[in-house]
Amino acid sequence: MDVDNDEVQSINNFYGLHDNSDNSELHETWIPKCDSKVKPYVGQLFSNIDTTFDFYTNYGSLGGFTIRKSTQKKFDDKTISVKYFVCSKSGSGDDSVSCEVDSSSSFISDSSANKCDDDSGKRKRRTMSSKCECNAKMVVKFAGRERYSVSKFFEEHNHELASESEKQFLRSNRCMTDLHMKFVFDANLTNIGPTRAFTIFKAMCGSYGDVGVGFYTKLFISSI
Repeated sequence: MDVDNDEVQSINNFYGLHDNSDNSELHETWIPKCDSKVKPYVGQLFSNIDTTFDFYTNYGSLGGFTIRKSTQKKFDDKTISVKYFVCSKSGSGDDSVSCEVDSSSSFISDSSANKCDDDSGKRKRRTMSSKCECNAKMVVKFAGRERYSVSKFFEEHNHELASESEKQFLRSNRCMTDLHMKFVFDANLTNIGPTRAFTIFKAMCGSYGDVGVGFYTKLFISSI
């Protein structure tokens, strides 16, 4: 039986299979596409550490990824000497178990029970991690007078970035205005749940981008 190599390769590509018989590995990378004015560079100065974080957060929002604060070092006087800001997908992709509301339910599995405080009596929920050891980061060092300069900047990601239509769903782009929160709160007084209220508000405004998809962060909802 003759085998069409092109057909086999097509099937392998569809299922994400690759022939590594030559011991070579293909590492595809993605670089954010945005204006150079919002892109960090080595030697760039910032007035303080908060300004540094805001700048890199904005870069990530426009580039299609989210960031988080990571390792830091301090001087003896507690002043931050070195600070790492990394892609949210940095680190290993191990599953995690989070502790939530009090419960004695059999929902807790024996295998995960020892991953939270046994005396807390809290429900355990296994969550999937999206981390994939991405190496994109920005490192800043103290430059005197509360200023910080960029000492390292790695812009290549080992995962796909959010498209233009997906960027509104990034954590850094999620928000709820005072008007949104008042609408949800008032709807709750009439027995309309937060999710339904948000759906109604979205229909009134036109799209998720107009109402702030950060609703799903539950920072506000949890207080209702």
